[in-house]
Order: sequence, then C-alpha cells, then structure tokens
Amino acid sequence: MTVSGPVLALVRDLIFSSKIGESAKAVGRPVAFARNVEEFRARLGDNPGLVLVDLTAGGLDLDAALRTYEAAGRPAPLIGWTTHALWKATAPLHSRCDRVMTREELSQELPALLREHPGGDEEVR
Repeated sequence: MTVSGPVLALVRDLIFSSKIGESAKAVGRPVAFARNVEEFRARLGDNPGLVLVDLTAGGLDLDAALRTYEAAGRPAPLIGWTTHALWKATAPLHSRCDRVMTREELSQELPALLREHPGGDEEVR
C-alpha cells in the first residue's frame, strides 16, 4: 500500500499537536512536528506531502516561516489555521496559504485532509 509523504505541522499548542498526531496515526499517515522556524526549515527537506501551520502561534515569526516555505519552492500544499477571533489579525498571512481554515473546521476535516493530500512515495509493508 502506498501512503503519502509525511505531514509537517508547525504548531506549538501541545493539545492540538496531540490531535494532529492521533488523527495521522488513525489514517496511517506519518507526521513531523516543528515547534520553531529552525525545526520547520529542517523538516521541509523531508519531502512533506502536506504542511499545516498554526497562524495563531504566539512566539513564532510566522512571516519567516512562510518565507522559508516559499524559498523551498512550496514543496506541498499548505493549510493554515486560525480562530474566528483572530481571523482579521491573521489575514495578511492568508494569501500565502493554499487554504485557511478555522481551528474548528480543521478539527472536523483533519482525517479527510490527511487522507486526501498526497506526497512522497513511502511504501508501507
């Protein structure tokens, strides 16, 4: 069975990291987490099939993270998420994402998104 390349998630929220990890495990998708821009830069070289970015992550230079992603040639679709309350505040970053969702939407659609977005050619035996 062929599976997609790993999901790369730039997220600092431990609870939401757990949710992403559990959903990825349930659908058989490998996931790598980055908690800062340096880790994100390093993991972009792992041929991700999908990139998830928390646009509300405090303490992160999200502009630098997105510049890094763009400099890497936009290696995979990027889904950013925010909250209803911070939608306007994060709006300058939205155009740099392939899709922007609220945290609630992402929570509901995460299993389907993890199955839909291909990448890599890792073989599971």
